[in-house]
Amino acid sequence: MPPSLSKNTVQPATERQALNDVSNDRMGMELYEHLHYTIAASSVDQNSKKAGSLFKCRSYSASQSRKRHRDLSSLLNMPLDLLFEIFGHLNPKDILNLLVTSKRFYDTLSAPSATTIWKEARQRVGAPDPPSFMTEIRWAILVFRNICHNCNIKIVHKIDFSLLRRLCRPCRKTCLITEHQIASTFSQEILGLLLFTFVKGRPQEAVANVRVFYSRDVEETDRKYRFYQLAVLKHGNVAQNDFDTFVSKRLQWVQEMIKKAAGYTEWNRNFVAERQLAKQEVRIRRRETTNLVCIRIIERFIQLGYTEDDLHCIMHLPILDTIAPLTDNAWKRIRSTLEPQIAERMRERLEREAAREAALVKGNRELVAETIYDNYKSTLSPAQWRTLPENVDVCDLEPFRQVIDLPLHVPVTASDFEEALNALPGLLARKFDERLLTMESCMDRVPSPYPSDADVANGAYYPPNFGDNVMDLASSIFICSNPHCSDPSRPVVMVGAEEIMAHPCNQSSDAPMLPIPYFGCMGTSSSSEYVSFSQKGSDIAITLIRLAGLDPQNALVFEMDNRGIYFCCRLCTSGCDFGSQEWVSSAFSWRAAIAHELENIHARISSGSAEIWSVLPIAKGQVRNSQTNNI
Repeated sequence: MPPSLSKNTVQPATERQALNDVSNDRMGMELYEHLHYTIAASSVDQNSKKAGSLFKCRSYSASQSRKRHRDLSSLLNMPLDLLFEIFGHLNPKDILNLLVTSKRFYDTLSAPSATTIWKEARQRVGAPDPPSFMTEIRWAILVFRNICHNCNIKIVHKIDFSLLRRLCRPCRKTCLITEHQIASTFSQEILGLLLFTFVKGRPQEAVANVRVFYSRDVEETDRKYRFYQLAVLKHGNVAQNDFDTFVSKRLQWVQEMIKKAAGYTEWNRNFVAERQLAKQEVRIRRRETTNLVCIRIIERFIQLGYTEDDLHCIMHLPILDTIAPLTDNAWKRIRSTLEPQIAERMRERLEREAAREAALVKGNRELVAETIYDNYKSTLSPAQWRTLPENVDVCDLEPFRQVIDLPLHVPVTASDFEEALNALPGLLARKFDERLLTMESCMDRVPSPYPSDADVANGAYYPPNFGDNVMDLASSIFICSNPHCSDPSRPVVMVGAEEIMAHPCNQSSDAPMLPIPYFGCMGTSSSSEYVSFSQKGSDIAITLIRLAGLDPQNALVFEMDNRGIYFCCRLCTSGCDFGSQEWVSSAFSWRAAIAHELENIHARISSGSAEIWSVLPIAKGQVRNSQTNNI
């Protein structure tokens, strides 16, 4: 049995007053705390200093207050009918912001006489009537202030009208309790007096929706319920009437919210959707207005001599996102901010245009030089074209380049290249000799064209018929290891002076399609390191020359070509021709044989070993088409 109250503890009159205070809804106190503790004030009233620590207002410096001169306290000196007329043009959210600016505004707007202001503001936005037990100001706070009622966090859009609360997600997890939790802590008699809502049940629970209650509401209702029970035990019928009134009101509130919660939720959903559409329309109108201002700004810059290409760099700057009219002062501010960037963009554009114009003029001049060079090549035999440079390389020669690089305003015709054309044969001859000397200097061990004493004694020496140029020997093998020229595992093999001089350096597959340079890998010091004399290739060539019956000391390139001999690799596996069911072997010309062994396919055998190659007893016409790829 609950403990009894002492008679000397509370006097009857004071006791009844306490009962009346307890019977009032606790939401009034929550409203007071909510307004004075969680909403930041936007200005300071002179009388707020007397309001105590409950009002935490923003302080302003003396310089700011003198600069702004925005004191709303003078509004309260106006007649109330005129003041209420002004407030009647505000929406509920603006009135809520005004409510917390100072204590005088709070006292004025929370007075019973100000109920019409809140009601008219609510009706102006189409909000439904509040529940019978809720005042207009409490209803406005619930509907139009998106702050969690438990932790005061902002931007809580969802309203739970069944609980008359706004709760954020963390607070919904911590502040909502189930019937089982109430039964284990509080009296089950209060379940019918509590506002409730439904949440989704857990996966392990059988029910889909679980009825939950707000914990603070449960504690407050249980405290009041127990207080009334103690009062009834002590004072009998006097307290029983108040207890019955409390229970009936709570039951009425619960039943009313069960009926109206769904309608409130539907209205709030439509209201939020309408607000979103209104905001979208405002954004569209603002964008249109901003575009008009931006167009006017761009037109003014174009009048100053800039182009649209120069203005692309400012199109997305925040300074252009303004709907203010473009006054002279605004234009001066915008111009001083944006013009340095536009001027820099204009300078870059002019440099690009100048470079493009120079490239166009020089390109036309190079076409003239190439046409002259084509006419020059037509006077030579086609056999000589192989060792001639490409058109683009001729343009890089000094006499031609001097004419091409003349100032852009100087007209250039074919007659201007006449001096360069006359010097071209001698220039090409010098370049050819320089490249030969460069290749000879790359040879580590040059096959000597002169016989040894043993060869002279045996009578095996025949005077060389190629002069003093060792580059014509069939044993002078060069390779190009430039990765832009060939696969590193399959270097390009060059035999003889003519083939070496005519070798181009091919571009890589991912490089732009540029003209092939005439001097190739030997044109510059940085690229000459790719072309080198191959000692291994020379040893292979000597072996093949001996198998062909020629003297390696004297054998020339054209002599090996005229023999028409094919070689067979003994280490390569023969294959079966499924068409004729015959075993066939690959036939290699002497050049293809050198490249085949340089691929290191048979690395276990020493280079140039006679064990690898044998002469095929066939003529060139007897080689099948399937083997001609190795020729």
